[in-house]
Amino acid sequence: MLTIQQYYTLTARTLNWIGLGFSAAAVLLASYYTVFGWERMLDASFTPSAVIFLAGPGNFILAAAKKRRAEKLQLAVPDRAQPLAGHRRLMIVPFVHWLREYVLFTLDGLAVARIHENVSGFQRIASIPLHVLGLRAFLKKSLHISNQNGLLYRLEKERGLKHRSHLYHADGTHLGYYDMNVWNPARSYTTIFKPAGEQIGENHGGFSGMQFEIRNQSGNPVIQIKYEGIPTEALETFSGVRGDIIDYTDAPEAREPLFLLAPVIVQLHFRR
Repeated sequence: MLTIQQYYTLTARTLNWIGLGFSAAAVLLASYYTVFGWERMLDASFTPSAVIFLAGPGNFILAAAKKRRAEKLQLAVPDRAQPLAGHRRLMIVPFVHWLREYVLFTLDGLAVARIHENVSGFQRIASIPLHVLGLRAFLKKSLHISNQNGLLYRLEKERGLKHRSHLYHADGTHLGYYDMNVWNPARSYTTIFKPAGEQIGENHGGFSGMQFEIRNQSGNPVIQIKYEGIPTEALETFSGVRGDIIDYTDAPEAREPLFLLAPVIVQLHFRR
């Protein structure tokens, strides 16, 4: 299972590959301008051309910073997996690519769960143009929530405009589902349902909000999510990530899987 140190290392590697891709594109673009004239950069295509030329070095600089951060941290993965439901505060940290992948970390940098899209090979490659075109949000997806002992839960999103995702235990038990409301122009939210269709809560937030709450059916907040925040006691460990703080209350619902993993739905909803 990952530590935040390994996260920095993997992120640096990803940024280096992205930088190489942009550098290759910059070489091809420079060859084109050399043949047809550099004055073409001053027309309407100047802005995207400038982005391509600058993106390569920019990603290499970011990768070097992540690598230095990893070298400063010395963390060991414990023999026993950290319990997902045993913490009052966690950080949810995304990876730097188009696939939906997040890691839930404790404040001392140990991962308690990894959330990743179950896709590989050609499907993984084909997801790039679909993501660019904005179509992946409407396709069927399967996300796995796992720790170092293996699979914990599966999150299965239906195909289509409904944006409904079902949560299953690793043994296949249907635990309930989430309905993302992405068509409400005034308020964006997700409702939480038991398997039989009984609503038990919703996330409360807005399009431009920086703080979100997961509320039970009585309207009481049981989980709070603060975007781009880092707790003071974890600044040294998480200062190089775009992590969000998750605070769980003592309410019994906060430890139930449907509520416990609702912050993942908030990430998928607001960081599409």
